[in-house]
Parts: sequence; structure tokens; C-alpha cells
Amino acid sequence: MNRSKPGSIRISSLILRAGVPIPPPKGPARQQQCCGEGLDALQNAKRSYGKALRQLDGIRPGVMEELPRTQPGVSEVPRGLAKTVGQQRVEQWSKWKHVFDVTRSASQNIEPSWKLAEENAREALKSAVNAYNWLDDLTFELPRNASIYFDDGKKTFDFLLEDVICDAHDLVHRAGELVGGIFGCIIKNNKGEWKTSCQTSIVHSRFGFSPGMTVRHICSICGIDPGDCDHIFGDEYLAAVAKFNGQCNVCNKSACNHIIGEMCSLKAFEIYTDIESVREISIVARPRDPLARMTARTIDDEKLMDLLGYLPSADALVLCHMCMLPCTGFEYFTASRQDH
Repeated sequence: MNRSKPGSIRISSLILRAGVPIPPPKGPARQQQCCGEGLDALQNAKRSYGKALRQLDGIRPGVMEELPRTQPGVSEVPRGLAKTVGQQRVEQWSKWKHVFDVTRSASQNIEPSWKLAEENAREALKSAVNAYNWLDDLTFELPRNASIYFDDGKKTFDFLLEDVICDAHDLVHRAGELVGGIFGCIIKNNKGEWKTSCQTSIVHSRFGFSPGMTVRHICSICGIDPGDCDHIFGDEYLAAVAKFNGQCNVCNKSACNHIIGEMCSLKAFEIYTDIESVREISIVARPRDPLARMTARTIDDEKLMDLLGYLPSADALVLCHMCMLPCTGFEYFTASRQDH
């Protein structure tokens, strides 16, 4: 069996999303979009997390008060203590996973609720990670203690940037522990290499990807090449609802209730529609698309041994425990940030 070399790593990543508004490289329009997207993702994460807990409470009444309390992400644990604390957390959550496994085996009637709880828990984690990536992007142009008033015509928020970033970070850990502790995540072996897609762990590696490539892009207002239109990205216009490449220019969905041709207030954004060729991919501190980041990475044998206490066989079912480990801080790619 092949063994991974110590210190070697392979990663999977998202380098660019197509068919969605991509923010400008910098400036007020980027700040506005990152703010809006981040706040929406954070609210969705909170809703989904709450739903997951209520559904679990319906399966076993009172469990919301009994599940292990997640330590806030901002309360970092020294790396020397992280393993010990992590082992304690894994044991606590494993007991509750066993409780639910027994409950499920005793009754098939709870399976629909169980599946919904899992869907909401995983959605909460995904949205919390997205919220952190969108909101953290603002620190390249604004200080973390900045007071922000956000108004997009539909909703208003008045907040400190530091507060919402911390909220997103805490929710990453809370949702991560719930997902890993109750529902479980698997570390997969592919041709002798173990790979994890633990979002809780990966979001703490603060770098993204910037592709050098040839793409076709359009304006979200008129659907033509931005070089041939007069719309300014980030500005709002009274324009007609339309579908470009099968997606609504209001909500970016293929199926929605917006009426084609109806006039409404729309914000101009750049939308990438087709990627023709990729020449190179650079690792950067601030990707043009805030969500263009690592999605999975391999774990070498030394790291896996340290994590599990043993080296599993390639065909073993290995549950990932990284989401239950305490936060030991972030690893930053060198860059200029307002909070540094």
C-alpha cells in the first residue's frame, strides 16, 4: 500500500464560480457585496443551526440543553493543550452519537426528522464558513473595529465588523462540532492517500486562489460584455428582469418567481459565464472570488497518527474528529490587512 510522504499535501479547491456575481477587485462596490453576502450567509447559518437543534430535540426531548457546549472560537487553546482538550471533546460527543444511534435503531419513525436535522446541520456549517469568508474579506480594506451601517434597500444592519466576524467564526465551530459529533464526517482513502474535507479545519487556512485564464463575462444588467456597456459595477439601475445562461439576473437561480420583463431595481455585477482556458493558478491572500478556497486536503501518515492514535488500513471507515478539536488560531498567507 502506498504511504503519503511526511509533510506532503495535495489539495482540492474552488478557483472560480461561474454564473454568479463576482465582486470587483476592491472598493465600495466590493465592500457592499461582501457585506450583503456575508450577512445573508450568517443569518442562514443561524437559522439552519437552530432548526437542526430543534429537530434533534424532537427526537430526544431535552437534548438541546444536554449536548456538549462548544467553546467560542475566539477562545483559542494553546497548541500544546489542543490534543488533550480535543480528546475530551471527542469522547463527550461520541457518547451522544451512541445515544442517537440507539434511539434510531429502536424506531424507524424518526428517520425523516433525523435526515432533516443532518441536512440543516451541514447547511449551517457551510453557510457559517461562507459567512466568514465574505466578512473576513472586508478586513483588507476596513479595520476590524469599523462600525458599519448596511442598507441594500431590502434590509438594514448596524454593526461592528469585529462582532459579525466573531459570530461567523463561533458558528463555524458550533456547527462543525454538531456535524462531526452527531452525524459524522469520513476521512477517505484514495490510492493510498487520506483526504479530509473538514470545513471547520480548512477555513482556518486563510488563503485562496486566483486563476489566470480566458473567460467570457457579462454584465448582470444587460447581458453583454462589460467592455461594451455603460453600466458601472456596484451601482443600481432600473432594469428588466431577464435570464442569462438560464439564470435570473435578480436572484441567480434557474427557477424562481421573478417575471421576465418586469422592471425592478438591480445592481450591476460582473458574471463569469464560460471558462475557455486556464493558464495558471496563484495562491493569494485575497482571492477575487471570496469563496475561491480550498475544499479538501490530504493528511500525511504522521498527522493521521497524531489525530487518531493509530494508522488505519486503507479500507477502514475512519471518522474525522478535526471539527471537534478546539480552535488554535488561523494560519495567514502574507498580505496587507487593516487589522494587522
